[in-house]
Amino acid sequence: MARSGKQVKADKVVRDQETGRDVEASRAEAREATQAYVLGFRLAQLREDAGVSQTELARRMIVRTTAGLLNTCNGRVMREGPA
Repeated sequence: MARSGKQVKADKVVRDQETGRDVEASRAEAREATQAYVLGFRLAQLREDAGVSQTELARRMIVRTTAGLLNTCNGRVMREGPA
């Protein structure tokens, strides 16, 4: 016999508690990732609507791509060039 949605949810709560999973922190992390994705998508739309290429935008922002300089991507600092 199939389980109800309520039973599935109740079982998940028990599993989360047993494993010590912080559900609220996971939700906040997922929400933040979704918001970053949506913002990035919207910024890409605005850039395209303005008729500006990624290369041109990077040039205007004085983004350097030489080894050793740091750049940001989706809110994370990333090392450019060879490690």
